Amino acid sequence: MVKNYIYVYLLSLVPGFEGRYALLTGPLLGLDLTDSFFIASIATLTLAFTIPLIFPFLDRVFSNPKLGVLNKLYQNYIMKIRLRAKSKEKFTFIGLVLFVAVPVPLTGVWTGSAVSYVLGLGKKSIPALAIGGLLSNLITYVIGHVYNLLF
Repeated sequence: MVKNYIYVYLLSLVPGFEGRYALLTGPLLGLDLTDSFFIASIATLTLAFTIPLIFPFLDRVFSNPKLGVLNKLYQNYIMKIRLRAKSKEKFTFIGLVLFVAVPVPLTGVWTGSAVSYVLGLGKKSIPALAIGGLLSNLITYVIGHVYNLLF
């Protein structure tokens, strides 16, 4: 039984799959949907608090002048996006929450972390990623629960 909880947790860490889909695998493994939801939510919070802290290492890699043209392309692209984002910073938090909360592929915590990194939000994105990820799990949980009630 513990193995199934660990399986749901690990599956919740996979990019693109994340907690919103992993929580639906719990009942297939014999777990209660609610238990599966809580395990997936713990994994979602794990992602929200760690992934934004890992992305800055990309700056170190791509900021290396030895990369030549790749370095210049990267710097120009990132800087242009960050300058545009500064003027819209008050909408960024809500936008990021909504982006991550939509339970469709390529809108989860992993992608939201990448977006927040490009926008230069850094640690400020962690609450938005956590809230959006938990909302995504909750939406999927409610849909799964309604499905179980109907069928």
